[in-house]
Amino acid sequence: MNKVNRYLFCFLMFLINFSCSSTINMQVLVKKPANFVIPKDIKKITLINKSKGNAWSVIDGILTGEMPHQDKHQSESCINGMQQILFNNSTINFSRHPMRLDAERGSSTGFGNPMSWSMADSLAEIYSADALLVLEYFDTDFSVRDITDYSKNSEIYIRGTAKARAGFRFYDIKARAVIYEKNYSFFQTYSQHAVTKAEAIARLIRGSDALEDVSYSTGRKFAQQLVIHNTWENRWLCKGNDENNKGCRFAVAGDWKKAIDIWLQAYQNTDSEKEKGKISYNLGLGYEVEGALNDAKKWITVSYAEHNFKKAAAYATIINKRIESEQLLDEQLKATSKL
Repeated sequence: MNKVNRYLFCFLMFLINFSCSSTINMQVLVKKPANFVIPKDIKKITLINKSKGNAWSVIDGILTGEMPHQDKHQSESCINGMQQILFNNSTINFSRHPMRLDAERGSSTGFGNPMSWSMADSLAEIYSADALLVLEYFDTDFSVRDITDYSKNSEIYIRGTAKARAGFRFYDIKARAVIYEKNYSFFQTYSQHAVTKAEAIARLIRGSDALEDVSYSTGRKFAQQLVIHNTWENRWLCKGNDENNKGCRFAVAGDWKKAIDIWLQAYQNTDSEKEKGKISYNLGLGYEVEGALNDAKKWITVSYAEHNFKKAAAYATIINKRIESEQLLDEQLKATSKL
């Protein structure tokens, strides 16, 4: 690709069974605005892990299968994930307090009272911070289920689910206010199959590894809400007649302008409603990749409204949301450029 749109570029994952499938699965890297805008006067922020529970939370963890100190490692993994995003995607100067502090609430399952301003001031003074971003509680869980459909499968299918729940507060030191509070949860699934249940479980990711993984991802996912960031989103190309497929091949090769030219001609050359629906859908994707979201919306509307191509209905919702977020993104980028 010889041109990278300032908001979006895509990386195509071409399926091995291209010749047999009616669609091509791909991923598009989309620039997203921040969900929470940090006040302009805040220049330095310190990350704090304040999720250490009391003895009762340790006992509760042991009863639910957690090893002592496991929650410490997982909460630190969450902070690591936050750090990876915030330190690399923001003009704000971030620092990190190395110690894990006692939570205001004894358990690790919910918010307690906000920390005292005397403590907040002391922590902020160490790092000359204008604000503190605090992990106030953190809890994880790993469960395993047999998801085998015994009427269809001879093998056993096992699914493990790792979940993390966290609470974050943002303390504005100068304003003497908690300006943001968020309960946040995230989960990931892992699957394996084998002839026996014991073998399938043995092949499944270890629970401790899954919890470390989901803890880090939770921190990353939450931190993305605080900064302009890139995220991968799934899209589809729809194959059809020879001309349409030729355009798909150019798209796979990264030449989206050529693909669009081919699809525009292919749309004019066919009388098939089904083919027109697929081609106009692909044109919508092509224009999205090129950053022309209004043109993308136009062709997706044609695909669904004029040719009743069902896949286009969901895609139209995606494009409409992207147009809305693009306006917010422009405002945030302009504000950032003035700092």
